[in-house]
Amino acid sequence: THILPAIEAANYGLALANHNLNSKANNIIFKTTEAYINILKAEKLLQVTKENQKLTEQLIYQTQQMVNVGLAQKTDLLRLKIQLKQIENITLSAKTQLKAAYSNLNLIMGKPVSEQLIISDIKLGNRHSILLDSSVPDLTQKAYANRAELYILDCQAKLYNTQAASIGSGYWPTVTMSGSLGMTNQDLEFDYDKYKDWSLGINGQWKLIDGGEVGAQVDEVKGKVAQIEEQKKALKNNIELEVTLAQDALNLKQQQIATALAEVSLAKENLDIAKTKLSSGGITNLELINSQTAFLQAKTNLITAEYDHEISKAKLNKVLGLLTQQHQYKARIK
Repeated sequence: THILPAIEAANYGLALANHNLNSKANNIIFKTTEAYINILKAEKLLQVTKENQKLTEQLIYQTQQMVNVGLAQKTDLLRLKIQLKQIENITLSAKTQLKAAYSNLNLIMGKPVSEQLIISDIKLGNRHSILLDSSVPDLTQKAYANRAELYILDCQAKLYNTQAASIGSGYWPTVTMSGSLGMTNQDLEFDYDKYKDWSLGINGQWKLIDGGEVGAQVDEVKGKVAQIEEQKKALKNNIELEVTLAQDALNLKQQQIATALAEVSLAKENLDIAKTKLSSGGITNLELINSQTAFLQAKTNLITAEYDHEISKAKLNKVLGLLTQQHQYKARIK
């Protein structure tokens, strides 16, 4: 009477282990993806700051030459040098952030934090994500169908129900049968056909009075099932909130990209005008560097928005429980 419940329990236990693995994989893939994209973002930002530093150094050299021949004021040169120091601090900070990003990815992968990685860049996806075309209720239902945490609770409930059924079988009689086949021969004569002996036993037990012990055990297990159902309701509410927040964050990043693109376009136009004015003596090198800095800041904002957009897409896919099906970022270890 106990074989079938044991087989059921084993199957539920196996399913529970698989869903636990899937849940952990979904979280690990997101953390790895986020760390990977943060490296790419940090590299791009460092590149921009180095570009700004190089241009500022060139303008300082030009201004120094102009000061030497009386075509520029020393105060302009000093202001440029102060601005260069600020840019150098930004560059140093960008290098530190890049190093930290690499260390974080190594840490997640269980490797020495100082191990060198060769990271290949990714093609930034379509800025309009199809996930924004779906409603929150539709995405929530998708999350319900894919989130391993919900299946984990289902398996736990089924395990407890199987346990309750097994305990409940204590209400019914238990019949045990046993048999043996041997030889009975006091003369030590070996003749199996002549001296073979069968033995068969049947034992029956029926616990008529248990003082409510079985019922109490069944009620205890059913209480655990009820607790799991409440946990499942709370988890579903939390998943709906996660989906809402993740979709809102993705939508915000998409809007930030649009704003940053417009900012880059305007800053580029302003820089082109400043270069034209500089060639005709209409502005100083200091004013040009201000336009150059504004342009590079706009590029920085765009880089940040684009890579944060990729992280937001990964976060929404994590919330939907889809990352184990479609993770796409790869890192090669040198």
